[in-house]
Amino acid sequence: MEPAAKIENILVLIEPAGDYQEELQRRFPESQLLFSSPGRVTEEEIEKADVILGNPPAGLLKGAERLSFLQLQSAGADAYTPKGILPEKTLLACASGAYGPAVSEHMMASLLSVYKNLPLYRDNQAARLWKCEGAVRSLRGEQVLVLGLGDIGKEFARLAVAFGASVFGVKRNLSEKPDFVQEVYSMEMLPEILPRFDVVACALPSSPETSRLFDRNMLRRMKPGSVLINAGRGSLIDTQALMEALQQGPLMAACLDVTDPEPLPAEHPLWTCRNLLITPHTAGGFLMEETFHRVWKIVLENLSLYAQGKEIRNRIFHG
Repeated sequence: MEPAAKIENILVLIEPAGDYQEELQRRFPESQLLFSSPGRVTEEEIEKADVILGNPPAGLLKGAERLSFLQLQSAGADAYTPKGILPEKTLLACASGAYGPAVSEHMMASLLSVYKNLPLYRDNQAARLWKCEGAVRSLRGEQVLVLGLGDIGKEFARLAVAFGASVFGVKRNLSEKPDFVQEVYSMEMLPEILPRFDVVACALPSSPETSRLFDRNMLRRMKPGSVLINAGRGSLIDTQALMEALQQGPLMAACLDVTDPEPLPAEHPLWTCRNLLITPHTAGGFLMEETFHRVWKIVLENLSLYAQGKEIRNRIFHG
């Protein structure tokens, strides 16, 4: 990577806690810092930026000819990768590595809640109804398949192993198998192996290859009584086919932090599935304080690498 030019203007769209704002000013005293937010930033402010920290509205980037580096605060980057969104010369990086603890713990909490019938008991509590909701399950001895063994997938796999489950994975690079994962499979093997697993947990990014991966045929291949978890992108699952699999089998339950469409309209029939736990894309974000600090650590480290002309981390190729 060639040495970077002097950074004149840095546009910060991430919530700038005092310590991090001071750290930015200390590290880049010759740069002009502008603090805004994705909801307030203007096209003119984006056009003046050499570097943007955070997630600007993709529709405002057409005139960002000065932009040489966009460091996202999100792990996902699909809004910025299509051709024409960013100038060809712009380096793009995500914040992969920041969200593993928050999202994996959310996934595990969702799974345990449906295993123990907790959503039903919450409904009963609201109705002041003292009623047993029947048999529950344990993760001990269960077979768990994790689709996507990145930061989030690996963290969830560790948690599942800690609860006594046997964990397997699906990923692109089969040579990189974490020690705590029993075996790793390619995506092409998914239809063949899917019927073996009690839990299928998805932490996949959006891509043409993953769109509607779980269609009617794939869902029908899942083990009777299994649970499907999705904390990646809603486009992974065919919503109509999922409702059928929840109502008619083979699924015992599903846990979704992402949906298709999103936000899920109030009148959508998905809300009426009693064996479905929905959260409104809240597993990540900055709702857990540690995630905020992890994002800022990645942002500051990558910006320093960029300013020194060194290779940035979490680089995403676009266009």
